[in-house]
Amino acid sequence: LLYFAVWLWFGSTRVVVADGTLAITTRRPGRTRTRAVRCADVRSIAPASGMSSGQTQYWRVSVDCGEGGRRGEIIAGDGIRDRADAEWLAAEMWRCAAASAER
Repeated sequence: LLYFAVWLWFGSTRVVVADGTLAITTRRPGRTRTRAVRCADVRSIAPASGMSSGQTQYWRVSVDCGEGGRRGEIIAGDGIRDRADAEWLAAEMWRCAAASAER
């Protein structure tokens, strides 16, 4: 339980859209992972229901890469408390990915 709390508190996610590629780097204590996908292969970027605690629902930003099932999903943000913030982040990521794919 303590490891999970530290993992959540000290973790970070960075999303970079450049040169037609969407790169998502997730850092957690003891682990760093980067996943990259061509912007042209991204089907959608949308908020999705994440974990909940009591009456509080947390949101995530999900990138659908079209590979089918969970394998085609990349989480580009998690633990977002406000749905409006998750929607805004998803819309901005989508706008940037679409613009980068057109170049």
